[in-house]
Amino acid sequence: MRARDGATLMFGIALVGSQAMMMAPLLPEVSAGLKTTITSVGTALGAYGASTALAALAAGLWLDRVQRRIALAGSAAVLALAMALCSAAPSVWVLGLGQALAGIGAGSLLPAGYAFVAEASDSDVRSRNLSRVLQGWSLSLIVGIPVGAVLGDLLGWRGVYALLAAAFLCAVIAYRRLPEVGRAQDSAKGALRAVLADRAVLGLFVCCLGYMTAFYGMYTYLGDQARLQFGYGPQFPGLLALSYGVGFMLGGGTARLVERLGAIRALLIASAVIAATYGILPSAFVSAAALLLWMGFLGVVNHLGLNGLISALTDASGPRRGTVLALNTGVTYIGYLAGAAGMGQLYGAFGYEAVAYGAAVCMAVGFVAVSALVLPLRGPAPVPR
Repeated sequence: MRARDGATLMFGIALVGSQAMMMAPLLPEVSAGLKTTITSVGTALGAYGASTALAALAAGLWLDRVQRRIALAGSAAVLALAMALCSAAPSVWVLGLGQALAGIGAGSLLPAGYAFVAEASDSDVRSRNLSRVLQGWSLSLIVGIPVGAVLGDLLGWRGVYALLAAAFLCAVIAYRRLPEVGRAQDSAKGALRAVLADRAVLGLFVCCLGYMTAFYGMYTYLGDQARLQFGYGPQFPGLLALSYGVGFMLGGGTARLVERLGAIRALLIASAVIAATYGILPSAFVSAAALLLWMGFLGVVNHLGLNGLISALTDASGPRRGTVLALNTGVTYIGYLAGAAGMGQLYGAFGYEAVAYGAAVCMAVGFVAVSALVLPLRGPAPVPR
């Protein structure tokens, strides 16, 4: 895969991550501009997660029937339209519609991007190329959130959405210039049936569900617990996100480890370490510095785990990569919704310590699923001598 193609894909992921995160610091301004409550705005923004999950599941029926660059360009165009709609929204209902439309675009852009990396890369460098593209998530955390806050002061929240619309239009042009990779499949329904009949792929989906439920459940309520524990203002959760983003970026150095160990073995190691990391989370609240270091370490091992998970899925899916990765993106956002809702019940009833242990259990379930369903059928790749 050419370096400029990797940069294009990384830029697209950074945009997807940024548009989902930039509004959090601007919620008071958005609610004032639309003359509604912050809770109503938060609900409207929540339409993005549900829509992304549904759109990704639906994309499993068609994503392998079109060229990757066409799917990417079309998804970016939908996102550009969604951002323009959010920018011009006269009410919170229209804002919610724009967010739902953005979810449709993101639900197909992400799996199409990952599939492009797999098909444009030789097998011996696939994990490294994927790791570079995944750095787009780091950029959205490290750059997207603070830049969104600054641009919000300069341009207002409508101006931020307008700027994002322009950025996605630029992405449409860049995606159209990507080379054609892979080939379109004829039978979407046949591919879907084959995927759902593959126990190894289903095991990886279970792992993904546990992985994402654990992370988003932990992360959703981390900022509130940290502010209660240490008495800091709203800036501290931003520092936690920054620390995680830096760690995730440093985790790019684990790509060669995935190649050496094999994707499945790397995923199992990462799952075990992450489960233990969640288990010791209550101890990290001993100080703000310890919690920041904990978040940085989680970012490193999460990069290893995510690289291993996507690499294992691309290795297992063969010509059905688009279908598999689309379904996996749907599972990811189902995990997002399950984590936010389910862990919220634990948080309200038993406190944040229960959230941390619940996250550890979710990761353990993922580890067991890979060990029981994937290893017997696929097995780890041999470690080169």
